[in-house]
Amino acid sequence: MARVYFYLPRCNSISTPLSEFVVRWNEYAKSLKEIGITGSSVTLLMDDSVPENAWGDVSIVRLRKNRIIQFFQLAIRFKRKNGKATLIAGNNYEALMSVILLRKLNPKLKVQTSLHVEIDAIRASAGLKATFKKYLLKKLIPMVDSLRLVRAQEIIKAQEFLGVAREQIVVCPIPITMPENPIGPRGQGIGYLGRIHAERSPFFWGEVALAVSELEPTSLFFVAGSGPDERDMRSLLSPLGSKVKFLGFITGPELKDFWLSIKVLLVTAPFESYGMAAREALLHGVMIVAPRLDTYLEIEKIAPSLVKLYLNKKEAVSHVLSGVNVDLKAEEVAKFREFFRASQDEQMKSLAYSWL
Repeated sequence: MARVYFYLPRCNSISTPLSEFVVRWNEYAKSLKEIGITGSSVTLLMDDSVPENAWGDVSIVRLRKNRIIQFFQLAIRFKRKNGKATLIAGNNYEALMSVILLRKLNPKLKVQTSLHVEIDAIRASAGLKATFKKYLLKKLIPMVDSLRLVRAQEIIKAQEFLGVAREQIVVCPIPITMPENPIGPRGQGIGYLGRIHAERSPFFWGEVALAVSELEPTSLFFVAGSGPDERDMRSLLSPLGSKVKFLGFITGPELKDFWLSIKVLLVTAPFESYGMAAREALLHGVMIVAPRLDTYLEIEKIAPSLVKLYLNKKEAVSHVLSGVNVDLKAEEVAKFREFFRASQDEQMKSLAYSWL
């Protein structure tokens, strides 16, 4: 039996709707069953902006918004618990500090946290705030029982930069639900997917889009996402007029329509830990054009005909123009999907074992 708790101090810190977030945690609960652990429970500890309920195999417990009161609520809960439990810190520093303190109150508590960003990006960050965050990471992460990374290629970097032992590390990306019927009629658009902020280089995306439109005036562009740089991105792309559509933050059926509207997903983030949007694109039968980063080189080895990598703007423009005129082969997409499914299943089981 395993009791697993996930602590997220602020619900607005997750970029996905609560319903989809809980679907993801039901996948984690399912992985516990698949390794033969019966009678397990998975509970999300979140602020009181969410309903207290059970969604599938996952329960939600509401906490007060005040951080101090939250901590005392958790302290009471875990101090009185008998036996072992695993407490997972949401992806922020508040949660990590809280769960480490809670383990002081209950030594039987097993603590896990995760890093969803590329370690090289953390190393490269500058400024007083970034320096303080790096200091906190180096002090706090070695104190957890396990650290979850999203790519195996980050293991050595984590050992060197954070001082964690290899046996503390488990690799498991955020699970992606496998779409149906990825190959079929689709639009010729070029897509952007994700938060519109500096970390994803939306202005470089815009420069490439403008260059593509000059060479191929009939090109259409779809921007799915929102963020602090959206207004400036709209201004940059205003010469395209009706040829660019800003869709805002989309999920569900709207996201499905987005994938059917585009032929190429243009990725421009200079750092990427896993490339979730790119992998999701391939699962939907959409070619990706991305910078020559480790995560995309890894994908290219698996599916070379589905990925085009660039070093500069000129190469990005060239790959986008050729990509919209290429129909991906169904057998190549199927091969990637099968590899992805098997890999994700294995990683989910490894994560489940880390909670025991």
